[in-house]
Amino acid sequence: MKFKTKSVTSLLLVMLIVGCTSISRARPDATQYPRTPSTAILQTTQTALGSHLKEAVSKNPGQSGFHIYDRGSQSLIARLALVRLAEKSVDLQYYAIAGDATSNLMMEALIRAAQRGVRVRLLVDSFTVSDMKEALLAFDGIENIQIRVFNPLMTKDQSPWAKVQTVFTDLGHANKRMHNKVLIADNQMAIMGGRNLSDEYFDADQDFEFKDIDLLTAGPITNDLSKSFDEYWNDRNSFPVSAVYETEHNEGKTSELRSKLKENWDRQAKDPKQRRQLASSLPEILSDPDLSLIWAKAELAADDPLKVVRPTSSNESEPLKEILSLLNGATKEFAIISAYFVPTEQGVEWLGGLEDRGVDVRVLTNSLASTDVVAVHSGYAPYRIDLLRRGVDLHEFIPVGQKKSRQRLLGRSQPPRAGLHSKAYIIDKEHAIIGSFNLDPRSVQLNTEMAVVIHNKEISQQLHTMFEKSIQPDVSYQLMLDKSGDELRWQGIEKGQKLRYSHEPHAGVWRNIQNFLVTLLPVEDQL
Repeated sequence: MKFKTKSVTSLLLVMLIVGCTSISRARPDATQYPRTPSTAILQTTQTALGSHLKEAVSKNPGQSGFHIYDRGSQSLIARLALVRLAEKSVDLQYYAIAGDATSNLMMEALIRAAQRGVRVRLLVDSFTVSDMKEALLAFDGIENIQIRVFNPLMTKDQSPWAKVQTVFTDLGHANKRMHNKVLIADNQMAIMGGRNLSDEYFDADQDFEFKDIDLLTAGPITNDLSKSFDEYWNDRNSFPVSAVYETEHNEGKTSELRSKLKENWDRQAKDPKQRRQLASSLPEILSDPDLSLIWAKAELAADDPLKVVRPTSSNESEPLKEILSLLNGATKEFAIISAYFVPTEQGVEWLGGLEDRGVDVRVLTNSLASTDVVAVHSGYAPYRIDLLRRGVDLHEFIPVGQKKSRQRLLGRSQPPRAGLHSKAYIIDKEHAIIGSFNLDPRSVQLNTEMAVVIHNKEISQQLHTMFEKSIQPDVSYQLMLDKSGDELRWQGIEKGQKLRYSHEPHAGVWRNIQNFLVTLLPVEDQL
């Protein structure tokens, strides 16, 4: 690694010169645009959701209700049910939203809620929505619906020179993203976790899917989620969508969007397999013994929205602070599910130190073949041998089907049949942490993240059981060292056969080339 770092010294200097150029920031903040501050509607105990929860909340003072969703289809059903039952408000905060069937169903459900008089607020990170700008502008034109875009690189009314200036002087700021993911209905119930709004997160894409984890919440923790949402919604980096994109929405475009969404909804409703997603009510879902809420003490660990404007070196991660605090008292096990896992040298020492004091550290992350971001794997791969030598157990997700995929060097690749996208942590089977936080430098220092920290053995055991199933040899490779202790081996079961590899399984030549090339770049702190 030292040799590689030296070999790219000139590139690093160029990056530092560009990144540190001292020119005043060209982009104005969002307070210069017409925005009406708003907050969560608090008087919602008499709504259908509030009434449904009233008895349980009174029986469990100071506790919140939870249910874990590890299946995308169930998580989508619950989201649609929350929107359908909402009477006062629906707040959504997402890193990514796509213009596919799942997102169209959600948008149609939100329009129907708005027509019932429900206030809808949608806050989406700017990085992934450029292809959705026409739809978002039309959506924003519907009564009772407001859309804001978080941390855009530039606004539509900047002069050409200001836009050029922004590109060359503000990329460091633009590299910091809002990674939070939550949907809140009537300030009574919410779903938060790792899923974005796109087909691949909800078992709805025929070519591939992400394995992920969401958390249904009720009780006091939902109010905490609402407070966090309000902080972001009213932050100076949350711009009205009409301030960001050039295209002007009009009644014609709104009507066109409405027709397309209704057609998609009606088409899905004709499919018996999809009808339940559109018709199930949350009480029906919660009446299922397998989907009942577990009540427990919990708190929200959510980053400040100002994390995207503060110097990276001064940023702190609220989810990581909670994890570290709990690990101070850990005595048995620390189970990590992190789709994007880049431990760094400091992390190797930290995890190795836990092993030294008798805490069994076990990690599930993506393999090179299953990851959708090859660059992240390049940041993780160099630490595997050191982690294994320190006693850490490593498991890498097997890409079901091993389909070849189109890839880009530093950006997202089109993933194979299945890839891991979950972010969850279990400590001593007593504490469970679920949210958007990956154990990597990007989550710690660059992106804003959120996680719910639950102190409950039953929920922790449920999550741990999911972890155990996910590290079985037919689901994930177990990594180990060869007899010399210097080379990696991957062991797993494929098509009923025990297999052992001495190279990255099913990654292919091109992915291995990408993996090597990225290791030459000084980008670990960006991963």
